[in-house]
Amino acid sequence: MHTQKEQSKLWSNIISLVASLLIGLDIFVFFYLFSFKVIGVIPAIFISTCGFLLNTYLYYIDGPKSLIDFWLTSEKSFWSSFFDLISFLGALLIFVFTYYVYAEMIFIYPALAFWFTPFLVTIMAISDGLGTLTMNKSGFLHMLNDYPAKGFMDALSVWYHAFKQFCTDVIYAGKPHFDMSSLKRALVNIIFPITMGFIVTFSFTKIYLFGALAIMHGSFYSFLVVPFLWVSAIAFFIGEFYFVCEQNIQLMRSPNMTYQDNWWHLVNLGIDLLIVANAIANGFIALESSIFLSTWGIIRFAATCFQNYYVIKNKRNQFPGFEEMNNNQSGYILPRTLIILVCLLLVYIAQLPFANLFFPGCGMLPIFVVTIAISFFLGISCLGVEFLAPSISLSTKPTPIMSNGVLTYKNPKDINNDVSVEEDLDKNKPLDLRPIRKNQL
Repeated sequence: MHTQKEQSKLWSNIISLVASLLIGLDIFVFFYLFSFKVIGVIPAIFISTCGFLLNTYLYYIDGPKSLIDFWLTSEKSFWSSFFDLISFLGALLIFVFTYYVYAEMIFIYPALAFWFTPFLVTIMAISDGLGTLTMNKSGFLHMLNDYPAKGFMDALSVWYHAFKQFCTDVIYAGKPHFDMSSLKRALVNIIFPITMGFIVTFSFTKIYLFGALAIMHGSFYSFLVVPFLWVSAIAFFIGEFYFVCEQNIQLMRSPNMTYQDNWWHLVNLGIDLLIVANAIANGFIALESSIFLSTWGIIRFAATCFQNYYVIKNKRNQFPGFEEMNNNQSGYILPRTLIILVCLLLVYIAQLPFANLFFPGCGMLPIFVVTIAISFFLGISCLGVEFLAPSISLSTKPTPIMSNGVLTYKNPKDINNDVSVEEDLDKNKPLDLRPIRKNQL
C-alpha cells in the first residue's frame, strides 16, 4: 500500500515532465516563427533550442511539488485553498490564450493550418495551463512553507511583519540611520525588482487577456465567459507578480550564490549565454512583432529581457541535481514519460487526415476530433505504461504482509518472482515489523 501511494505521487513528476516538455516544444516553435525572418535560420534555431531547454527546466523544477500540494493535500488552510484558486484561474486564462496564439500563427502562416490541428492545439493549451498553474502555485507554496500561519488575520500579520523586517534589514543593514547606501540597497533589492516584475506582469497579462477575449468574441456564451476571463486575468496577475518578484528579490539578495563544485566555469558561461539568448527572445516576443516605436516599447523590451534572465538564472542557481528533481526515480519516470509522448505523437499523426474534414450539413467538427483523439490517446498511453514500461521498485525494504496468522515479507524487487518468507506469529509476543536482512532469508 505504501509503495502504491509513493507510485501515485510519482505520477506528479510524470505529468509535470510531459507538460514541461510540451511547453518547451511550444516555445521552440514560436521562438523560431517569430525570429527566423529577422535573424536567419541558424540563429533562430539556436535561440529556439535555448528556449526549449531552459523553459522545460523552469516549468519542471517545482512542478511535481506544486501538483502534489494541489491534488493530494486533503487538509488545506484558507490561504492554501485561496492560492489554489488563484493559480487555477490564471491557468484557465493561459489555456484560452493558447488557442488565440495558434490562430494568429495560422493567420500569419496559412500553411500551418494543416499541422495545427484541434487535437494538437488542445494538448498544448492543457500543457500551458498546467505549467502556469504549477509555476504560480510554487511561489505561493514557498511563502506558506516559509511563513506558516493558521488563521486569516494571523497570516496577514505574519506576512506584514515578515515584509517589514525584510525592508528594515535591506535598508538599514544593521546601521542606526538612513544614508545613501541605504537608498542604493533599497533601489537594488526592493524597488527595482518589484518595478520590473510589475511592468512585465502587467504587460503580459494585458496581452493574454486581449488574446483570450479575441478568441471568445462572438461566441454564444461570450456574455458569461468575458467577465470570467477578466477575473482570471486578475488572478493571473496576482500569481505571476508574486512569483517573478520572489525570483528577482532572491537573485538580487544572493549575488554570491555559488554553484556545485563539479560544474566547470566554461559550462556556467555557456549556460549564461543560453539564458541571455532566451531572455532576448522573450523581449522580442513582448514587443508583439513591433520595433522600437515608443518609449513604452523600449521599457517593455528591456524589462522583459531582465525579468526572464533573472527568473531562469535564479532557478538555475537552485538546481538540485537531476536525480533529486526526479525523487531518485528517473528509471521509473523517464520511460513512462517517453511512452506518453510517443502515444501523443502517434495519435497526432493518426488524426491528421481527419482533423479538417467537412461533414455534410454540419461543416467541421473539431470538438468531435479532439474528443475521439484524446480518448484514443488515454487508451493507448495506459496500455503502453502498463505493458511496456519497466517495473521499477520504489523501495528496497521488504514489506510485511499479514495473512491468516502468518507474517509474509515481500521484497518489492522480487514481487514478480514471488519471493517471500513466512513466519508463524506468537500471539503472546508483540509483532516485530522490522525489516529482515537478506541473510535471514
